[in-house]
Amino acid sequence: MKDLCRMPFARLLLPLVVGILLQKYLPCELPLSLFLLPLLFIALHWLLKKRYSYESRFLFGISLCIFFMGIAYQRSAWQERQLLTDASTLQDHVLVKLIDVPVEKERSIRLLVRMASDSLHNGVKWQIHVKKDSVSSRLQEGDWICFHSSMIRRRDGENSSFDYESFLRNKGISGSFYLPTGGWTFVEHSHAFSFYRWSHSIQKKLVDVFRNQGIGGDELGVLSALSIGDKTLLDKDLKNSYSSTGASHILAVSGLHVGVVFWVFTQLLSQVFRGEKRRKMRVVLSLSALWVYTFVTGLSPSVIRASIMLSMVSVALLLNRRAMVFNTVFASAFMMLLYSPNYLFDVGFQLSYVAVLSILVFQKPIYQAFVFRAKALDKMWSLLSVSFAAQLGTMPLTLYYFHQISNVFWLSGFIVIPLSTVIIYLSIFLWTIHWVPYVSGLTAFLVEKSVICMNFSISKMESFHGIVCSNVRFEMVDLVLVGTLLCLLAMYVQKKTFLRVFSFLIVVFVYSVYQSIYKIFL
Repeated sequence: MKDLCRMPFARLLLPLVVGILLQKYLPCELPLSLFLLPLLFIALHWLLKKRYSYESRFLFGISLCIFFMGIAYQRSAWQERQLLTDASTLQDHVLVKLIDVPVEKERSIRLLVRMASDSLHNGVKWQIHVKKDSVSSRLQEGDWICFHSSMIRRRDGENSSFDYESFLRNKGISGSFYLPTGGWTFVEHSHAFSFYRWSHSIQKKLVDVFRNQGIGGDELGVLSALSIGDKTLLDKDLKNSYSSTGASHILAVSGLHVGVVFWVFTQLLSQVFRGEKRRKMRVVLSLSALWVYTFVTGLSPSVIRASIMLSMVSVALLLNRRAMVFNTVFASAFMMLLYSPNYLFDVGFQLSYVAVLSILVFQKPIYQAFVFRAKALDKMWSLLSVSFAAQLGTMPLTLYYFHQISNVFWLSGFIVIPLSTVIIYLSIFLWTIHWVPYVSGLTAFLVEKSVICMNFSISKMESFHGIVCSNVRFEMVDLVLVGTLLCLLAMYVQKKTFLRVFSFLIVVFVYSVYQSIYKIFL
């Protein structure tokens, strides 16, 4: 209870999640005034605080929980109403604006568009695929196009077992359509300044730095994905190789990459701005560099989450306050869900936060389970313990969503994490000194060889027999029970009590009975 009191955002996050789940599974029309009622209880609490502070202490907590639950319910309902827009209700001629940089595919170009403001479809987003040609290749973020509603064709995911529609809705997109040649017309270019267009132009320049140094093929694809999050140049077979070996997270710019970049700039600035008096300058410049990197990588949700967490920890340390890491994680989740409630159902969102919490809880006990006197072995085990801790927490979600799990995740993590860290270091250095002859050539050579070594390691691991356990039956009941076991195990790790051990054994017994019944009767 004391730890919970020191984590206020954990208590605020819970009613937020409950409100989102209630709207998702028990939707109904509720007046907004019903959720504003707790504000009266909060005011009443402050009025009674002087005379009945102890007796009325529960009013504030309960009212605040109901208030945030109501906000989450209304935000989620409003977002759901936008996402449920039916294409059949569109007008004959539809005017849309490109709100993101077009993504070039093998035969088509993917556009993310928003409807022109009207009373029925205000702010609705669609994903549209058009055939690649001379006109569509020149489209850019901010442009306007027009199409006839009768020309659109529903486009589903390639895998019929994958709920592609729900996947898009969790990202705030109402649906995906295909427009044939002649089914759309270009209206006008946008000359207004755009952060997304600026970010994309910087990404192109950074990739051109690699190209100008003679880096190409699979090496360029992995390098651009690893350093700036641009996966358009990544070969599909190579991407599947990383996925089957449990190393696909390396190719998506996430908390690992953000942490490495932040650490690099912190170390560099500590050499320039030395001393306690210049500590504020170091923190401000490091955070500025962090958010510049976040901007360059396209402002993806995973990078924003990591940047928010690092920023909050840095500011807390700057103010000489003890940064509660768990509270920082919950605070970033609270902000993200308040902005977009559908993030709660996004697989990437769930996996990233579960992985972070699992590392914070289980990494230290796993690391302390074995003691190595040799420093090299100790460093290796420390690295593996992080991978094991992350996999322990994310394994139930991985089995539930993908019904498969890699058996060599520990080996791939042991190889690709150090190599990817070196590659990020060298990439930043190459971008900085790419105009310097000889030095830039040597750096590019080291970068390319590091990527070749990483790709070779992944291809060798993929050739191992039985590297993936596939077609694993893992339903919602399994997810709930195994998740409960992990929560109880985490509570036991934090504080060892008989009640927690007993609760853990009870859940193990219930899960064993469930598995037995399922195998016999189902």
